[in-house]
Amino acid sequence: MRKLLFTLGIIFLCFIVISFLNEYLQPTKELEIKIQLVEEDNQDNFYLFLLNMDNKIIEQGVYIDPNMDIIRNIFNLYTSKTNSLPLGVYSPVVLSSTLEEYTIENQTLFMKVNDDFFRKITNELKSSLIWTFSQLGIEKIVIISDKNRLEISKENHLVLNNYIINFSKEEIVTIFYRHEQYYLPKSYSCNIDKLEFIYHKIIDYYNLNENMISFLYQTNENRIFLSLSDYQNQINEDIILTIQKTIKNNQLFDDVVIILNDKVFS
Repeated sequence: MRKLLFTLGIIFLCFIVISFLNEYLQPTKELEIKIQLVEEDNQDNFYLFLLNMDNKIIEQGVYIDPNMDIIRNIFNLYTSKTNSLPLGVYSPVVLSSTLEEYTIENQTLFMKVNDDFFRKITNELKSSLIWTFSQLGIEKIVIISDKNRLEISKENHLVLNNYIINFSKEEIVTIFYRHEQYYLPKSYSCNIDKLEFIYHKIIDYYNLNENMISFLYQTNENRIFLSLSDYQNQINEDIILTIQKTIKNNQLFDDVVIILNDKVFS
């Protein structure tokens, strides 16, 4: 009787262990993508990194149906559905490329494509894809066809729209300059305070009169409060969005509150 109870106890323990392993150690599923898309009258809810007419990488807002396969939807916008993109932006991917299948494991996106995809591989293509998919929590992309293989990691493509050599990851700052409906990211090597660097770069880029603007800030954990006094009303919505997106995307602060002439933007 004791042997029987002991045997049943071992079987029950094995069942518990197997159930635990099945629940917690299973491979990453396609649904475990770190993004929440909202459906609101087909408003832009995601950003694609594409090319403009000057062959510069830009960040363009697009709408992705949250009820459809997100990975395939993104790939199709780079290929078969480029006609739905705004005028003046282009895909760096060969349009006849097709996505046959994909999996996601340990923040790596594995994609099986046709051979057409490999007809034109550029740095712009690599940067565009990894920056786009990194919004989903992807750290690395492995793309294969019957004859070719390509690996892309964000760490090797941190620099956008600027030629920088001998840089370290900690020194790179990417500023997202807003131009009406899209962002133009430009990367720089920075060895001074990053907030001060970003402030002066934005002043120069938008050709603002720095003498007529005062700049103060306070921080509270992962939130920053920026106080701007603009005595000539030079700062517009594009500049506000540039500041907010740049600070967040460089992971300086999660929340950016801007107070411009007593008007609050958050």
